[in-house]
Amino acid sequence: MYFYPLKLLRLLLIILIIFTFSLRSSSAIVAQSAPEKVKVLVIAYIPPDPNRPDYPDPQYVGHDLAQISIADLKTKINNLDQQLIQVLTEGTKYKGYSNPSAQPNINYEQVGSVVVELQPHLRSGFSAGGEAYNPDYAGILTKANICEFVDNQSVEQVWLWGYHYGDVAPAESNMSMSNAARAFWNRDGYGDVSNSYQYNDLSVCNHTYTLFHYNYDRGLGEAVEDHLHQLERLFQYLDNYNQPANLPGQSLFWNLFVGAEDGQSRLTSPGCGWTHYPPNGTQDYDWYNQNSVQSDCMDWKPDRSGQKSLISCSTWNGCQADQGVKFKIWWMQNIPGLNNGLTFRGKSLKNWWKAVYDFEGMLLEGEGLLQSNSTENQEPHDLNNDGLINLDDFDLLVSKFGLTVEPNFTKLDIVSNGVVDIYDYNNFLEKYSELHQN
Repeated sequence: MYFYPLKLLRLLLIILIIFTFSLRSSSAIVAQSAPEKVKVLVIAYIPPDPNRPDYPDPQYVGHDLAQISIADLKTKINNLDQQLIQVLTEGTKYKGYSNPSAQPNINYEQVGSVVVELQPHLRSGFSAGGEAYNPDYAGILTKANICEFVDNQSVEQVWLWGYHYGDVAPAESNMSMSNAARAFWNRDGYGDVSNSYQYNDLSVCNHTYTLFHYNYDRGLGEAVEDHLHQLERLFQYLDNYNQPANLPGQSLFWNLFVGAEDGQSRLTSPGCGWTHYPPNGTQDYDWYNQNSVQSDCMDWKPDRSGQKSLISCSTWNGCQADQGVKFKIWWMQNIPGLNNGLTFRGKSLKNWWKAVYDFEGMLLEGEGLLQSNSTENQEPHDLNNDGLINLDDFDLLVSKFGLTVEPNFTKLDIVSNGVVDIYDYNNFLEKYSELHQN
């Protein structure tokens, strides 16, 4: 890189100012990264055996599960809840695998627990395929007084523990969109963005919530997987609202982040992969594949210009069977989070985790997975709108360092996190260096 002497001196002085200001404002930066809270209500259905009341009824849960006492089953559920909270929180640390100081985007908090031992799942009339049916979710949630939790205690997720046996089959995830999000309803007369058949089978409250139905005969990996599939559904849905509209093969999530073609599960240009397919995967659930492939996931940029590196199960320290938990954490940690500094077609990427902690808000903002801070033909680094990217723009950043702004109020907030800070400077320096090197 070469700069004229006066420009070099000026740049060094500005960098010194940035370093000084960044130290002085470190507490403000940390405050901007405070994790959002997602409150969870846990419900467990454990029908007792009339002949052995301390054990589940084999008629409903099957012979094997009926050999575990209800007390031990409750302990298992409680342990899985705590493990799930830990794993999901860890997964929201953007690039946490390479940044030990990364803060979570979300903290999960259990606010209530309901254990039902008096009856089995009520079967609904909604088919789950073949001769199986989903449980009567509306009946279950009505008995739990769900809208009290959702509307008055800010619960956003329900974790329902039950069984998968006989003619009852769970939906991995299920959403009830509120009336406030009516404009975005994706079904006839209701809204449900989830990894399910998307029936009109949930109680509707004044706020949106998501139900996850786990099988207590399975383990942590399967429960985590329910959440990853829900993330995929959310991001694909929001991707439809990106403006300008997606070009063929240019969907931000599935084509560019995952690295697969539309409607295909196998990866053709390995990015970060998806729940079943890691970047080096050759089949479903290939989490322990030791073969390496080149992938840009660890330096992913929407234009696919990120540096590629060899990826294998060693990358996430998950070559031993663990239900894919280590891969799933690694995959989540690549989801663009707060202060991700990424742009696509001239627009900054939002914090995609907002789809989990404020789905309605993300919809009402518009632009899908993108910020509306600029248009496609504007250059976000031309801060004074003079058609150039130069040190005049840098001077403007220095003069406004530490300024708190409303989201998208000024171009100085390049990464759209509400403050002119070190992330904006780093983003600008990268672009400036790219343009002015020989």
